[in-house]
Amino acid sequence: MIRTLVAIAHWVHNGDNDKPTPIRREDLQEPPDFWQRTHGRSRDAGLYRLLARDQSQRTKMLLTTLSFVSSWPSNTSILLVSNAHVPEAVGYVSKQVIAERPKCSLGPRPYYHNWCLPWEALRVLCSHGNDRPCNQGPGLLKYDVFVYLEDDVFVSGDAFEFWRVHADDLYRRGIFLVPHCRVDFNGTRYIDPWDFPCELVKSFELALGGAQGVQTFFHFPWMNGRGFLMTKAQFSDYIESGDWDRLQSCFSDKFWGMREGAYMAPLIRRSIGSVVSHQRLTVLHADAGHYTKLPHFVIKSNRIPRCSASGLEKHLGLPSL
Repeated sequence: MIRTLVAIAHWVHNGDNDKPTPIRREDLQEPPDFWQRTHGRSRDAGLYRLLARDQSQRTKMLLTTLSFVSSWPSNTSILLVSNAHVPEAVGYVSKQVIAERPKCSLGPRPYYHNWCLPWEALRVLCSHGNDRPCNQGPGLLKYDVFVYLEDDVFVSGDAFEFWRVHADDLYRRGIFLVPHCRVDFNGTRYIDPWDFPCELVKSFELALGGAQGVQTFFHFPWMNGRGFLMTKAQFSDYIESGDWDRLQSCFSDKFWGMREGAYMAPLIRRSIGSVVSHQRLTVLHADAGHYTKLPHFVIKSNRIPRCSASGLEKHLGLPSL
């Protein structure tokens, strides 16, 4: 059976623990009044109120994520990377790694911020799956599959197995196979992210080996899986690229790069046309609806879904799930 290593980033919200680490303006590359204009409040107040959701609900989503991962057809080791110990996760995970003061980058001037926890998870994935630290390059990889996930992303065993069967073959042909997120909102399932029209989604057929024959794949701008799955070959290239470190990575959006850049960097390094997904690679982003539930989020109108999952499947000529 294949061996899989999974790192999951989970922030525990509690009182003083959530006091913001100072944000350097040069890292955000934003105008001085950005947060006041877009959120009607100071930057730090808006930044952390956005995250201050009920912790018990977040723990439930984490446990659901862990349940899905545990169901994969694989010998799976799970590393939970958090800022505090999570008692409820004992029994689900192989190890809990605590980063009370997360940093996004290494080097002589490491950058610390609460939102850097995903980058901590990437380094944990590397250090536990490789025989050397990330900054020393790829060495002897100890697992067959390497996975990073946010704590509210549900990946089924069927989606995992479909990816595993085809990922290496497509990668050798220059195609990076990734999952795509869907979210439930007001009774309808939408593609996540929500800021693109269906017309930008393109489908194409690929002939694959084995009984599967020709399969229909698709790609669209800003492919989003809220994590990544990588084979040995992919993870070796990933370590070599430096995309596990925010300052070394090719993700140039400094503000959102604190979190989203952790999984977007390896996708952006490739051209959009070579990053593809498949209908069977649907994963569920459980907490995505918070964008439209927070009344203080002034720009929420830009997050209203434009393309439902059923609309996308009709657009591509695919059978609906």
